Amino acid sequence: MTDTNASLPKDLYQDDGYRLTTVACVFSVLSIIVVATRFYATRLKKAQIGLDDWICITALVEHQ
Repeated sequence: MTDTNASLPKDLYQDDGYRLTTVACVFSVLSIIVVATRFYATRLKKAQIGLDDWICITALVEHQ
């Protein structure tokens, strides 16, 4: 029979805030890279920056 408590942390009050901070920072950087790449691709296509691009940048600023 397996021990069901084996996956639980020994101290339920331990601080795992650094993990949450790390994940939030990684996804923030990824979102900045994605939006920057979108603008770069728009410039490579020599297309005009449209409303959808500005909405992306607004969402990025509001998210941060």
